[in-house]
Amino acid sequence: MLYIPTNFFIYKMCAFFTNNRMRVEAIGRKVTIPDNDYAKLMYYLSCVGTVINYDKMDALSDYDRYYLLNAEQKEIILKACEALNPKIFISAGVFIVDEKLLPENNSNQFYQITDQRIGIHINQHIMIGGRTVKVLKIMACNLNWLNKYYITPIKNIHSVKNLAFCFAKALASASRDEDENEEECIIW
Repeated sequence: MLYIPTNFFIYKMCAFFTNNRMRVEAIGRKVTIPDNDYAKLMYYLSCVGTVINYDKMDALSDYDRYYLLNAEQKEIILKACEALNPKIFISAGVFIVDEKLLPENNSNQFYQITDQRIGIHINQHIMIGGRTVKVLKIMACNLNWLNKYYITPIKNIHSVKNLAFCFAKALASASRDEDENEEECIIW
């Protein structure tokens, strides 16, 4: 099934693939992501898991159950997102940031490319953290998608962590000051 959208750029891309016996198929489904920074990062990891073959991605991407995360799991998700930065996928051509490749009202879309002559999916490999991973699909997205599901949640989480650190440091400092200036209390 060749997906031929109305957009001229995508039409040209599909025509190239069709002439070379390649099939481009839009895949995916609509989902609702909870309005929570960790849920958004888990959705980001779910999208990463859709485009590459990366071990244990399912355990980090169940965004519907974000509220079950403990502090250690939240830290693992944050570290995984930082390690799987979108820049890696954009530079490898796995994420394509281009509004023209998106159907109306979508902020992202997955595509699968198949070589019809031999009936296999076109795959490539990329290096992530010194490890070779297989690319399964590509994803087109816009800047709003990157902002909403990666950049803003990471900034928010780091801001909260910095605020908590400063608050804890201030409390510890205040506690030390109180110990030094301890006075007898008068009980009424």
